[in-house]
Amino acid sequence: MAADQGGVTWAVFSLMLGSRNLSDMCLKIYFSDDYSVAEYIIFNTVLYFLCPVSDELQDKFSDARYLYAENIKSALTTLSLYINPTKDMVLALVLGAVFSIETSNPHQACVLITAAYQAAQALGYHTRQGGTTEGRVDLSNSGVIFWVIYCLEKSLSLRLGRCSIIQRYDISLPLPGDDQASPTAIMRYCKVTIQLSDLSARVYSSLYSLQSLNDTDQVRISKALELYEELKGIKRERESIKASRLMNPLNNVPLSLLPPKRTLLILKQHHTPNPWPKKETQE
Repeated sequence: MAADQGGVTWAVFSLMLGSRNLSDMCLKIYFSDDYSVAEYIIFNTVLYFLCPVSDELQDKFSDARYLYAENIKSALTTLSLYINPTKDMVLALVLGAVFSIETSNPHQACVLITAAYQAAQALGYHTRQGGTTEGRVDLSNSGVIFWVIYCLEKSLSLRLGRCSIIQRYDISLPLPGDDQASPTAIMRYCKVTIQLSDLSARVYSSLYSLQSLNDTDQVRISKALELYEELKGIKRERESIKASRLMNPLNNVPLSLLPPKRTLLILKQHHTPNPWPKKETQE
């Protein structure tokens, strides 16, 4: 199950990363000073999630994984409250939020994903024009990034007992696979995950908001049962997609983002990414 979830995570990562090449990122971060804090966060987060490639290699990569985690934490602390909205920065904030969730820091994740949403909205990723390809049919990786932000923000809001700040009526971006005659399994999976996120928002508004707390017990129980039935339907649909032979998430991951084990071992044994802040910043 963990391996399946990891495959789905990597499939979504690859959709967000688009044409980025891990080797190019490696050369830029390891052997030059010409990189931004956003690129640094992206690179270290990618390596962090690449490290536990299998049970037999997990122990060998524990030190490297710890190093990448420390690099991510250091870089995140340097981010300003006033963020210049760029594509790299949006992606860095999203990956930083995913890392924060992975390391059980939901409050930091919420701060990062809120900043990512504000930057993505400024760039127009929530619109059909800004989040689709030139033909306005398929989602671009910017559109995928926005829907990932949407799902994470809804989930974190419920987890922290807050109302969501993203409203569907302000989004013109199509759902994953909606404009495709034969959507891929991963796009269908993403669409169902968005439906689950919508349900999360309704759980808060129907059961935990200040207004809903004034409802009678009978009304709240009725709402809870209705939401539960809807949840079961979404889970059945998602499980059927995951069980499909078409759902091989790693087929969606570019080879440039899945270096061989030998490459990862070389990175671990011989090279350490430059720490952040850069040397010239520290002086």
